[in-house]
Amino acid sequence: MLRGLPAVALCALPLLATAPVAHAAPSAAADPAGARAPLPLFEAIGRLPVAVEHREGYKRDLYKHGTAG
Repeated sequence: MLRGLPAVALCALPLLATAPVAHAAPSAAADPAGARAPLPLFEAIGRLPVAVEHREGYKRDLYKHGTAG
């Protein structure tokens, strides 16, 4: 019976991510010291910074997992 629990959780995740926030803490909304109200998941993802890939210092032979070497 518990084997299906992860699948149910994954099905419910989009519903939870897009559900409107019913209430916000009054102190968080009035606090100008940097407290933020919760964001919808997709808006929060959209705000993540994107940077150019840096490969300096990477040595492929240090990571043997999954290779036939």
